[in-house]
Amino acid sequence: MLREEDGGLSPTELRGLSQLSGTRTWLRIAEIYLAITLLFAAVTVIGTWWAWLIAVPVVARYQMAMGALMHDAAHRRLFRSRPLNDVVSQLFVSGPLLLVSDGYRRTHLKHHRAPLADDDPDIGITGGYPISRRRLAKRFFRDMTGQTYIKFIRHFIAPHRRTAAVANKALAPKKRRTQRHDGVPMWLVLAGIVVFHSSLIALLFALSSVWLYPLLWLVPQMTALQVYLRIRGISEHAGFKQGDDQRMNTRTVRSRWQAWWVAPGQLNYHITHHLYPSIPWYRTRQTYRMLQDRGALDGAPVYDNYGQVLRELTASTP
Repeated sequence: MLREEDGGLSPTELRGLSQLSGTRTWLRIAEIYLAITLLFAAVTVIGTWWAWLIAVPVVARYQMAMGALMHDAAHRRLFRSRPLNDVVSQLFVSGPLLLVSDGYRRTHLKHHRAPLADDDPDIGITGGYPISRRRLAKRFFRDMTGQTYIKFIRHFIAPHRRTAAVANKALAPKKRRTQRHDGVPMWLVLAGIVVFHSSLIALLFALSSVWLYPLLWLVPQMTALQVYLRIRGISEHAGFKQGDDQRMNTRTVRSRWQAWWVAPGQLNYHITHHLYPSIPWYRTRQTYRMLQDRGALDGAPVYDNYGQVLRELTASTP
């Protein structure tokens, strides 16, 4: 957290900016589901291959928006109620992506403690840069052909069991019985995944468009979404070194139209998020502007667009 004397937020400002709005969360979820519904409807009505081809990256973008909400839920920033936060995140944004919110939360909070440290769960994504343009192109090829997807699933599902087991073992029996709510039971996780996907398949079957389930839900998730995740992931921390001042090992990218695709939910203001993770997504841009006006981000790695970042991460090699 940035101290007030260094241009950071005062305690009063931080409390105000950290206030949560459940209404905004529900509206965001409704917006995502409405957009996806309209995309499915448009491809069904048009019924041509090119309509599907256009829709794939857009559906992936809204899947990315689901992931952005899962990210905020990891910080318990969707609702004031922790159980409601966790259940809504799992049922409405994680489950549709075949992910487990609790596993992601545990790894992501560890990432926040020390980005780019040897035990940073994201080091496999952000470490090893800069690289050659050829190597980066190969990674994007693996993303677009679905090869990265298996690693992506394992990255988020495997930590759920591993970290939960470690946490439970560390708790004394008495403390374990009295601890506060800390996640969603596995039966509800699995039930939510089954209900969402079976309902989608049943609806599409009734509309004689069941082919859209693999081609317009799974394919975007396995291909274009992986490209978006890589661009966002490496743009946030890759190429930096671990340090106590997270202003200097975290990037902000100001291009709003590019962020609409790869970092929805104002995730592109990533320096702000690491300085003040208690601030929900809908006030991150506002906070960035406040810090910028005070000179608190002078010298920090702030970029105009993602192209600049990718060029920098491949600048030292052909």
